[in-house]
Amino acid sequence: MDCAPDSGSSTTQGSPHLGKQEGSESAEVQDTYNGSQKNEKHVEKNERGTKKRGWPKGKKRKKNIPNGPKAPLTGYMRFLNERREQLRAQHPHLSSPEITKMLGSEWSKLPPEEKQCYLDEAEREKQQYVKELQAYRGTEAYKMSTKVAQEKKMRKETTYSMSNGVHAENKSDEKQGKMSMFDIPIFTEEFLNHNKAQEAELRKLRKANIEYEEQNAVLQKHIDNMKSAKEKLEED
Repeated sequence: MDCAPDSGSSTTQGSPHLGKQEGSESAEVQDTYNGSQKNEKHVEKNERGTKKRGWPKGKKRKKNIPNGPKAPLTGYMRFLNERREQLRAQHPHLSSPEITKMLGSEWSKLPPEEKQCYLDEAEREKQQYVKELQAYRGTEAYKMSTKVAQEKKMRKETTYSMSNGVHAENKSDEKQGKMSMFDIPIFTEEFLNHNKAQEAELRKLRKANIEYEEQNAVLQKHIDNMKSAKEKLEED
């Protein structure tokens, strides 16, 4: 076993200084880390006993922060990464799920002092990650990435709402048009007025569609400008 217990540097037992540092972490930074740890716990649970493949149904992956520091691994995941290739070399006939199941069993039976080594290393990386994440959130690159993501989300929501509005309006007009066409005698004044109203409504919809396309074009241009500015900042 490469990872040896280190009682002198254990961070899970902790020190007063570490407790103060954890207390000063912002809620947003802590939530980001906790989200990544929860995802890894789902992976750990699936790898140990379940035969399902892929991400758990109904669970959303925690999105990585663009160009931000990489979230640290849990102690269990560190153990898996260290032992997987070793166990695979010892048992080449076993499949990956069988290897993972064996590793889960091995981890559960691991002596506390050996397991603590992986947990301590994970805790040290966690503290380093929190520091790097706090520093990154204060950079211009992070602010620019957040703004671009918000612009993209707004554009998507605007396009979706506009599309639904036009579709609902067209469906309603089509229904009304079908009903009225059977009720109005052709080539009468009422029929001609109805056609004029339909044409006016059609022009209105076409005009609205053009305005929506222009708005989308402006939003797209703005997003492209933001991306260019972000790339320049990253190059500098």
